[in-house]
Amino acid sequence: MNKLLAAAWIIFALDLVVLALMAWQVAAGDFGDGGEAERSSALTVTVGMAVWLAVVNLVLVVSWWRDSRGALWVAVVGGALPLLWAWTAVVSAITDWAQAPQ
Repeated sequence: MNKLLAAAWIIFALDLVVLALMAWQVAAGDFGDGGEAERSSALTVTVGMAVWLAVVNLVLVVSWWRDSRGALWVAVVGGALPLLWAWTAVVSAITDWAQAPQ
């Protein structure tokens, strides 16, 4: 149970790093030619990610408090989804960069 709890907190910490990077991009406003429309959509996605992580954190804290293994698994899976989304975004960006004419 302690290893599962440690894994859940590590995943949540990684999610916070991804959220901080997203917030930094929105705050920096570096969106190239996309302008205001792209900034607005990035802000919406960032706020949605923050809400998702708040729910994951709530599930994590309640499962820790109640010693619930099932709820810890829900927190692990819920926390892993944003990391998988970030991973696919990184792989997509690298693929697009590699396929661009040099």
